[in-house]
Amino acid sequence: MSALIILQDPALSISLVLVISGLLSYWWSGRLNGKTKNLPVDLGWASLTPILEYVNKREDFIRYGLQCTKESIWRFSFMSKTVIVLTGHAAREGFYKARSLDVKEGTFLLAFVPPIPGGAVDVSPADHSTILRRALAIQQPENMQKVLLPQWIEDSCRLMKEWGTSGRIDPCDKVYEVFFYLILRTLTSVEIMEDRETCKELKKLYDEMAFPTNIEGIYFSWFPGYNNVKRLLSTKRVYDIYSKVIKERKASGVRKDDALQLLLDNGDERTISMGLMMGMVMAGTNSVGRIGIWLASFLTTSSEWRQKISTEIKELIEASAGEPLSPTIPLAKQLTKLSLDDWESKTPVLDLVVAEMLRLAQPHAAVRRNLGPDFYIDGKLIPAKSYLVYPFSDIHHNPEVYPDPLEFRPGREIPSNIPYAHLGWGAGKNPCTGRRLAKMQLKIIATIFSLVYDPSIVDAEGSPMKLPNPDFNSVIGKPNEEFFIKYQPGEFIL
Repeated sequence: MSALIILQDPALSISLVLVISGLLSYWWSGRLNGKTKNLPVDLGWASLTPILEYVNKREDFIRYGLQCTKESIWRFSFMSKTVIVLTGHAAREGFYKARSLDVKEGTFLLAFVPPIPGGAVDVSPADHSTILRRALAIQQPENMQKVLLPQWIEDSCRLMKEWGTSGRIDPCDKVYEVFFYLILRTLTSVEIMEDRETCKELKKLYDEMAFPTNIEGIYFSWFPGYNNVKRLLSTKRVYDIYSKVIKERKASGVRKDDALQLLLDNGDERTISMGLMMGMVMAGTNSVGRIGIWLASFLTTSSEWRQKISTEIKELIEASAGEPLSPTIPLAKQLTKLSLDDWESKTPVLDLVVAEMLRLAQPHAAVRRNLGPDFYIDGKLIPAKSYLVYPFSDIHHNPEVYPDPLEFRPGREIPSNIPYAHLGWGAGKNPCTGRRLAKMQLKIIATIFSLVYDPSIVDAEGSPMKLPNPDFNSVIGKPNEEFFIKYQPGEFIL
């Protein structure tokens, strides 16, 4: 059988890829096994077929590995990469306390983003550190109070007003859109936010740049197949949009209060600008942007917690502004009277709601790479250059830690006697860089949603239904069943 026939037959091509992957995994595993007996147990040939499920169905794959190995720490080979999966309290604590684990290197395990010279992926460690410093500068209290906070409130109210006072929305579309726009507002420029068509185009492009889940994208990310070319072109288009905005701002000499101005004032090179505007927007949309859809969805199921939020904000407005929240005045004008400190330190109910949403709906797994040297976690050797994966569900959905873990209960206690019992904003030496921004955005949208709408969960036919669980196999936390939010006017207006 000729090589050409094999390449033309999808079934044969996939089989060939899996066989080669298995041989590489077996060869690499043998090298490691010859090194020491303290390695975590190897999933071995059992990983040959399910290997793609690490991308497509990660939660099921991890459960499969636990069943096969009967161990809380085990490993598999992804081509020639050693990947160690950690579960259990001791492993989690060792993972988050380890100093040699690198989050940036960890992202390259499955970061199939086409590199563009000077783009979001093509950054050095020094440039990456600079990008993080710029992200932290955006979160300075003065910038958040004077610039971002009023813009976020106005943007959210404007976009949610477009829904109408009653109707039905798909939260995966409309709620996500609000978060996406807030992320663009935070990390890009005024020019982009003033051009609605560009915002819509960017939303579409970022969706096309999402991680691949097929043979071509995983094993042949370098091959110019249809999906890879499409992702490359989308990435290039985003790059071109931002490049044009940067060039025009520089030429105009006009100063504006936005992230782009911060970059220009610091004299940052194009790599830094693209790293922030492309990379950080991608990170934000794939985390708080996607998971944020569950904030409105969970609140839809709980009139009790919507009322608690409403009461908290009413009391806070009256205490801060000296007058009650009015049902006849547009909400944006009233919410902007609250200070950054009001939102951050005087909203315990919102804190509980956001924390519980992150615990319940976050499908993430922390991925790191051991830069060296070898070290041990719970008696198991972690070789230098190996990748480590810790699934958040191991602690967040543990019924011994959180009884009835898939129920939305914002009042539940986070155990103080269990290390790293809540990982909503990361932990250890790599907490979420944008957590302050993200938490504020979540609070604002939860507040507006609770004050303005009287919602319910319905199916495509408009009939009442139970809110489905998040699909924990999905890296973006999509629901495992289609649903909609139906709403009627609430107490306040937009």
